[in-house]
Amino acid sequence: MAQAALRKNRAAPGKAKLGPLPVWRLDDLYPSRDAPEMKRDLDWAAVEAKAFRADFAGKVASLEGAALAGAIQRYEKLDETLSRIMSFASLTYSGNVSDPAVGRFFQSTQEKVNEISSELIFFNLEITKLDQAKLDEAKRGAPALARYAPWLRDIREYRDHVLPDDMERLLHDKAVAGRGARTVARHGQQVLAGVGFTTDHAFHRHLRRVLVLDQLLGSARLLTRELGEELLRTRRLPVLLPL
Repeated sequence: MAQAALRKNRAAPGKAKLGPLPVWRLDDLYPSRDAPEMKRDLDWAAVEAKAFRADFAGKVASLEGAALAGAIQRYEKLDETLSRIMSFASLTYSGNVSDPAVGRFFQSTQEKVNEISSELIFFNLEITKLDQAKLDEAKRGAPALARYAPWLRDIREYRDHVLPDDMERLLHDKAVAGRGARTVARHGQQVLAGVGFTTDHAFHRHLRRVLVLDQLLGSARLLTRELGEELLRTRRLPVLLPL
């Protein structure tokens, strides 16, 4: 019976009707790609991230318990907002990777979120440098800060591996740029088809440049693999923004 069904399917190629394919229902995040709510959140996050950096960059070690808790609460709201935006963009793109408009939306959203989150990298780095005894004392004196004890513990797990602030920002931006460049190159190859594999078109020079630049200081693929190995070793998930 199975063989007969297989022969029947082979005899009528292209006639199978799958019907409407399932799609994500993302209304709980945003109604649409051009929803004013999403633009409002992006605009707010961009302004708030700059204000957050101006308020706390280089000052985290001097914050008392309640003040540090307040800073973490502001960071938490930013993190949740940017996570919601990227969740919507990623799921929208996953649902239709062949639509150029959706691809542009995902890429531009990722660039905006990356630019905003780069303003916040300093916060985790400064938290990793806090004196443990002083931090424990601050948590005992500020219940609002004690609430974030698990998060603080996870962030400080990486204190032996952090780089200077400017280097962390560089690698953060480079990882996103490398992934984006490879995506653009892949789509360009698909558009050009066979001619893209020949020297008759200048594409091969641009592709080589993308591949070389992506490898410098660690490619997006290599950094992803190293991150996975670190997650398996520590059994702990980092927060979204440093990624």
